[in-house]
Amino acid sequence: MAFIKCTHCGKHENINKAIDMDSKGYFCSSCGNTRKLTELIMEKTKDEDNLNMTYPEFVKKFYSKKEECSSPSYYIGKYKGIKAIDIVQDFELTHNLANAVEYILRAGKKSENPIEQDLSKAIDHLRFELNFLSLQKESLKKIND
Repeated sequence: MAFIKCTHCGKHENINKAIDMDSKGYFCSSCGNTRKLTELIMEKTKDEDNLNMTYPEFVKKFYSKKEECSSPSYYIGKYKGIKAIDIVQDFELTHNLANAVEYILRAGKKSENPIEQDLSKAIDHLRFELNFLSLQKESLKKIND
């Protein structure tokens, strides 16, 4: 899965969801920012000779070659090879939830970290998230009062 970063809000979106093949444009579902495919091509290539490129050609040339970053084996599932980061991105988890999930997925697999340590860290991040949600709720209540 390849991602494109919105130049307006900074959120990363799945390239296949963000670019509409019919209108040859980009749409960010978070902020509603739109850009022409030609702007994306220029940003990526800095070469006007590529401006006649179609959406499928653009994706194939610049996004099909998944930019692999190596993940340690303790972050990759044993049977299906799914990476922890792919789960986090697919579910659009917050920072604390992402960390909790990653600690749970690697629990007992990282040699220098006992399973209890990873599970304790996961619980800490879940508590951080609960505290954050509580503070958010209190702030909204104060604003509405």
